[in-house]
Amino acid sequence: MNEKSAFSAKKDLIEDKGDHAEVSSPQKQHQRPKENKMRNDGFNAVHVPMSQMKQQPNENFGGQKITPNTSVLSNKEKESPKDSGKKKVKFETSSDSSGDDFEMVGSAKNDVVIKNDAQAKRFGSPRETPPTKRVKLETLASSFGKDMELNTNAKKNTDNKKDGIVKNDIGGKKDLKPKAKSNVVFDENGSINDSDMEDESDLEDLEDEDDGESLGLDDSEDGEDDSLMDEEDDSIIFDEEEDEKDSGSEPDVSKDVLYIKITGYDITTNTGNCLVLNAQKDHSTASSPFKLFKFSENTEHSVQVGLKVLQWILSPIVTDEFFNNIFQKRVLVLKRATNGYFDEFFNTEDFKDMLKNNNVLYGQDVNVATYVSGVRETHNPLKKEMQRATIVNALQHFQNGRSLQCVHPQVFNDKVWYICDALQEVFCSYVGANNYLTPAGSAGFAPHYDDIDAFMLQVEGRKHWKIYAPRDLDETLPLESSRNFTDKDFANFKPIFDGWLEQGDILYVPRGFIHQANTGPDKHSHHVTISFCRKFSYAQFFEQASSEFIQLLTDESKRLRGSLPPHLFDMCGMANIVYPNEDSLNNRLIPYAKIFSRKFASDFASYVPAFVDLIAKDFFRTALPPLLSPQEFKQTCMGGGGGCDNFLDKEKRPLIGPETEVRLVRMHGQRLLYEDEESAYLVNRMNNSRRYDENDNELSIDFDLKYEDGYVTLCNSYPKWKTVQSLGCDSLEKNIELATLLFNNCMLMLRQKEEK
Repeated sequence: MNEKSAFSAKKDLIEDKGDHAEVSSPQKQHQRPKENKMRNDGFNAVHVPMSQMKQQPNENFGGQKITPNTSVLSNKEKESPKDSGKKKVKFETSSDSSGDDFEMVGSAKNDVVIKNDAQAKRFGSPRETPPTKRVKLETLASSFGKDMELNTNAKKNTDNKKDGIVKNDIGGKKDLKPKAKSNVVFDENGSINDSDMEDESDLEDLEDEDDGESLGLDDSEDGEDDSLMDEEDDSIIFDEEEDEKDSGSEPDVSKDVLYIKITGYDITTNTGNCLVLNAQKDHSTASSPFKLFKFSENTEHSVQVGLKVLQWILSPIVTDEFFNNIFQKRVLVLKRATNGYFDEFFNTEDFKDMLKNNNVLYGQDVNVATYVSGVRETHNPLKKEMQRATIVNALQHFQNGRSLQCVHPQVFNDKVWYICDALQEVFCSYVGANNYLTPAGSAGFAPHYDDIDAFMLQVEGRKHWKIYAPRDLDETLPLESSRNFTDKDFANFKPIFDGWLEQGDILYVPRGFIHQANTGPDKHSHHVTISFCRKFSYAQFFEQASSEFIQLLTDESKRLRGSLPPHLFDMCGMANIVYPNEDSLNNRLIPYAKIFSRKFASDFASYVPAFVDLIAKDFFRTALPPLLSPQEFKQTCMGGGGGCDNFLDKEKRPLIGPETEVRLVRMHGQRLLYEDEESAYLVNRMNNSRRYDENDNELSIDFDLKYEDGYVTLCNSYPKWKTVQSLGCDSLEKNIELATLLFNNCMLMLRQKEEK
């Protein structure tokens, strides 16, 4: 199987296995610096000598936080007088949905129904809000003319010829006063005499650039400071607990329980950091054997397919409840008492087939590991000729009590690939997998926490887990994975979950929760870890966005490009010493800081859509390609484009005509990005590699904005089919050109009128 193509990989799924005509693709790679080697956790497995293996980070790897649209009333919130004016919602549900028996949001035609703004964000549906301005994605500066000042009170008008582009009506360049001559005079101590040094016109020029236009902040600084503090007090983002550093003892979260009821399940643990559901003896969870494309049947919208996959994992917990009350808040343990729930998904026979049919290498694809007496060791062969993982040598390791970890089974197994691809449409971040085959009476990894969220699916056997809540604020939702811990690190801590996962159960572990596991003496374990939301935090978003915004400010202000003042180190510092030029601080640095912060406060938010596009660009660089069903494959350029694959047909027919029907392959298979108001390109994941570390650069094609209206029509109508003549460009010729461009680059499916 060709691992680099989402399309050629499907040859075994269609009846016609003959060669297809090669379709030229003008896709190119935007050059980006390659990321540093990552830890051996499924993103980039690196072979390490045995001498360095004893403290390897372990398991798991990994997205976009989905904003909750409801809240659960906790006892803590009840008792807080500060929250007395807030709307409180008591959440109680009775659900018996499980397995395949659940109801999805949507109409009979599988159109997504958006109930509120939070769901609109989750589905990526077209917004009804006014369009926002576009900026260059690399420098975010070119859309401003050379003579444009950054902050203005100008009116924003929409140019109908360029739908979606918002322009600023900006007057002529400000007349700046000539600079005063600066005479630098030093006193007897070598310090600058500030009264002689200060160049008043510099500050005036800088103030002209700001000119009090940042939403009137010059006139109301004190009032705004007060209102911002009030906003912080009322906002869930600025939580009181974030001002308190934990002293090292476990936080008291016993009051933060969920008011929840699930039919057929007992709640055995319900705290602010753990929810455990046990199926009652007389309750059975409906299940059916897993098969490829199980969740795509009768569902065309790719986001809905992803939600169905997520519901299958979480059942009986519904997805809205998960995002509102569990996601990145607490551990979830679902004990279904249904051994067959994951039948035919990815069992030991699938793992053996993976070794048998692929060139699987130790240290790159599979790791052999033990955790004994507090020490993790990796036993990958060092000899090059022994690095191919086979059924025979893998079995020998297993019989010797060693765990086998495949760091990216989605590369070799289509069922795991299908699950990960579908979930990418929901989380909008890379979704990967690991699988762990652990013999009886052993463990394969040390206690640790990860920088990803993870679902552990117990597909065979049983495994005992210990989970600890983050020990302090620094370990809550960490951005980096931890070192390997020892039992001594938890001498004063009690696990929030200490129990068994049986076949058919699942465990959800948010990042930052420390976990360890081992098998019992009588039964092996095989579990699959699905991981997501790696490097996908608000902090990392704002870090990248702020860097781009500062570059924009720098491009537009020569004052910010100027040098810092002489004798800077004599103005201030953190050490409690005398700074001879401390008085210069308020004249030389603070004004710049205040003006910069006002510019940031007034303008940053308006560029958030462009910054989201930057995050999307990173996603499309690393994302898995889509796994196409046989019907989808047949309707793409690689599968013949709806029947246009007969080389012996002597009659020459136009492939795409006015009545040809077209549809995007995936909602989030591509994205239109703007370099400036006149140029754009389409980035996509259609032909990415299934290996995370092989996707160095995003695939993209140049996109002429004369096709923009047609592309918007395709996005807004997805997943409905549209005739080419109805795409919305200003001529039929352009509609056909657009459809041809997208079809030839694997982003579009087509069907002829007679195929309906």
